[in-house]
Amino acid sequence: MKRMLFLILLVAFGASFAQNSAFSVISTKILSYYGHDHLFTSFLSPSSTGEYKNLPSNNAILTAPESISDYREERTDAANVAVVKASIDVEPMVGDEIATNTVRFFCFYQVPQNGSGEARGAQAKIEFKILYELKNTSGSSADLYYGINNSIAYMFVGSAAGGQRYYQIGLYESNESGGFGNQIYSSGQLTDDDFSIHRGIAYSNVEPNGTRYIMLYVYAYAASENGGLGIFKVDASHGISVAFDDENIAYAYSMNNDPGMDVNGKMKFKLYNWYASDATGPLMGTTGAHAYNNLGWDNTFSEAHAISENVSVLDGVKGVTVKMDGFELFDFDNFGSFGNESDRRVYINGTAEIYKDGVLKLRLIDCRLELHVSYPNPWGNDAPVTGAGSGMFDTGVSDPAWVNEFNTNGTMRANFVLNSFSTVINNPWYDATITLEPTNYVDYTTGWNIFTGGTYDYSDGYCSFYFTEAASGNAMARMIASNPGGDAPTGVVAISAERYWQFGSTLSEFAVNVSFNLSGVSGINDLAHIRILHREDPDSAWTVLDPATYTIDGNIITVAGISSFSEFGIGSTGGSPLPVELTSFTASVMEGNAVLYWTTATEINNSGFEIQRAVASINSEENWKGIGFVEGNGNSSSPKNYTFVDENPPSGNIFYRLKQINVDGSYEYSEVIETQISAPNKFSLSQNYPNPFNPTTNITYVIASIAKQSTGNSASANNTIVRLGRSHAPLRSARNDGAVQVSLKIYDALG
Repeated sequence: MKRMLFLILLVAFGASFAQNSAFSVISTKILSYYGHDHLFTSFLSPSSTGEYKNLPSNNAILTAPESISDYREERTDAANVAVVKASIDVEPMVGDEIATNTVRFFCFYQVPQNGSGEARGAQAKIEFKILYELKNTSGSSADLYYGINNSIAYMFVGSAAGGQRYYQIGLYESNESGGFGNQIYSSGQLTDDDFSIHRGIAYSNVEPNGTRYIMLYVYAYAASENGGLGIFKVDASHGISVAFDDENIAYAYSMNNDPGMDVNGKMKFKLYNWYASDATGPLMGTTGAHAYNNLGWDNTFSEAHAISENVSVLDGVKGVTVKMDGFELFDFDNFGSFGNESDRRVYINGTAEIYKDGVLKLRLIDCRLELHVSYPNPWGNDAPVTGAGSGMFDTGVSDPAWVNEFNTNGTMRANFVLNSFSTVINNPWYDATITLEPTNYVDYTTGWNIFTGGTYDYSDGYCSFYFTEAASGNAMARMIASNPGGDAPTGVVAISAERYWQFGSTLSEFAVNVSFNLSGVSGINDLAHIRILHREDPDSAWTVLDPATYTIDGNIITVAGISSFSEFGIGSTGGSPLPVELTSFTASVMEGNAVLYWTTATEINNSGFEIQRAVASINSEENWKGIGFVEGNGNSSSPKNYTFVDENPPSGNIFYRLKQINVDGSYEYSEVIETQISAPNKFSLSQNYPNPFNPTTNITYVIASIAKQSTGNSASANNTIVRLGRSHAPLRSARNDGAVQVSLKIYDALG
C-alpha cells in the first residue's frame, strides 16, 4: 500500500506515520536569508526604532520545537500595536519514517489615524527559509512530486508606505547551502486571502540514493504611511501544508486526512477575520484596551471554510462554509495580576449558519459562546483563546437531514468548541477554529440591558432578578438541565442533578436579589431544607448562600444581596427533599441467570436496595420475595451504577422490583420489570476451569432431570464416586425449573 511522505506546515496534526514512499527526509533546517532570518517590528515615529528577533537555530538541523515572538505597543489616546510571532515544531525522521513539520506565523500591526496629532506608522515583517533534504532510498529511479495547500488570511486597511504590503510563499530547488535554484512553485506577491491547492513535479528521475534539496521561503511585510489609519495582518496560524511523494499527490483539501476531532465532533471550520468591535466593552485589566463588545460578520473580510467532516450528509468539505453573526457581550470577568492577566467573557444572541455551495443547510439560533482569553505579553501569557457554547436548531429553514445528523441526543441543540491562535489586543478581526458537535443536555439562555434598579424576568420562569442599585450594563442568565457535579459542602447532603444556573454581567460591581423558581424539581417537599449553592467556576468548591438572606414564597426562594455571579445550584440539608433518583432499571439473561442493572442520578440517606422477585401475579404482595440486598452510596450527587445477579431463577416469566430503603427505615418501590427464563431441554456442559490444571479442575453441567445411576468413566448426579481420574463427591443443586445442576471438582489421576 502506497503512503505519502508529509511535511505538515502550519497545521499541527502531530501524528507520525510509516510510509513506503521512495523518498525519506534526511534533515530539516532553518536558514538565514542575507542575514535577515528574523522577525521585525517597528514604529515609524522618530522616537521608535526597529526590533529584530532572530530565529534561534540558524543553519542547524532542527531537533526540537522553536518559538519566538515580538510584541510592541505605544499608546496615546488610541492603540498603536505591532506584533510578529512564529513557532516551528519539527520532528525530523530518517529512513522510512515521516517527518512532521509544523510552522505557524502571524504578522500584525494596528495604528490610529493621526494619533493625538502626531505622525505615526508601523512596520511588521516575517522572513525565513526552511530547507528540506530528501533522499531516494527505494533502490530505483523515481520522480519527486510536491503538493502545497495554501490557506492564509490576509488583511490591510489604510495606505502602505512605498507600496510595501504583501506576502508570498515559495518552493525552490536548492542546494545544501539553501541557495535559490529553479522555482518549483510561488504564490507571487499576494494582497488577499489564499486558499489554493497546487501540485507538480519538483525533480524528475532522481537516481537511487540520490539526494535533493527543496527550500520553502516565507515572507510577509507591510509598513503604513505616517499619520494614516493602518491595519495589517497575515495569519498563517492554521493553514499551509506541504507534502512530497514519488507519485502525483491527490487534490484533497487536507493532505493529512486527519480531522483531529473527537468522536462527537461533526464538523470543523477555520474561521478567518471574524469581525469584532470593542466599542464600549469593559476594560481588559491593566492593558488600556477594551474587551470586544460584540462578535459579528464582515462580508468584505470574514471567511470560514470547513476543513474536516464526520457526517453522513456530506462526502468531503469542498464548498462548505459557516457564518457566525450577532454575538453580544453579556458577561465579563477579569482575572490575575500583571504578567498573568486573562478574562472570561460570554457572548449570546448569535446565529450560526452552515452552507453547502451557497445553499443554507443548517441554522442555529440563540447561540452562546464562552471564551477564555489570555492577554498578550507583557500583561499575560499570550496563550491561545479557547471557548465553548451551543445553539438551538432553527427547524423552519434547516435541512431535516442536517438537523437529524447533529441531533443524535434529541436535545435540538449543537455545541461549539473554539480555539484561536491570536490574542492581539484591539485587533478588530478575530480568527478561530470552530468545531460543531451534538450536545447531550438542554439549556436556556436570556440576556437584558440594565439601566437602573428593577425586576428582570428570565423568559421561561426559572429565575428572576432585581438590581437593588442603579447600574448600567448587561446581564444574562442560563439554566442548564443537567447535573452540575461537585462535592456537597458541609451541612449539605445532596445536590440536585436536574438543573443549575450560570449568571453573568458586564458590571464589575453590583447588588442583586435573585429569585430561584424550583417548580418541577423532583422530590422537593420541604423548602426549609433547601439551600442555594454558589461556586466561581466548575472547578471550584460549592459554598452555601446564607439562609438568613432567603425569602420563601411557594416554590420560589429569593436570595438577597448577591454580589458575585457565576454558577448556582440546589442543595438539601435533609428531610428527603432530594430522594434517590432512579434513572434506569433493566434486566438481561445470561447463561440461565437474570442480571439486573440500575443507575441513580442522586441519592440522599440511601441505605440500599432490597431486590424482590415475583413468579406469579404481581398484584399480590405475598408473591414478592426478597432475594438479595445491595448497599447504597448514602448521599451522592453523581451517577452510581449497580448490578445484581439472580442465579438459577425459575423458568418462565418472572418479575423484579427494587425496594429502596432509607437510613431512617422509610422506603420506596421502583417500577416492575419483566424477563423470561427458558428451561433447559438438553444436557449442557461448561468449560472446565482452570485449564490447564494441576492438581485440580472444576466442571459444571446441567441436566433436564435426575438421571439413573451410571457406571464407568462418567459423572453421575447420584454417585458419590465419579470415575474421572480421582474425585470427591459431586456438589448437586436442584434448580427451580426442575433441572439439576452439578459441579465436579476433579483431581489429577497422578496427584
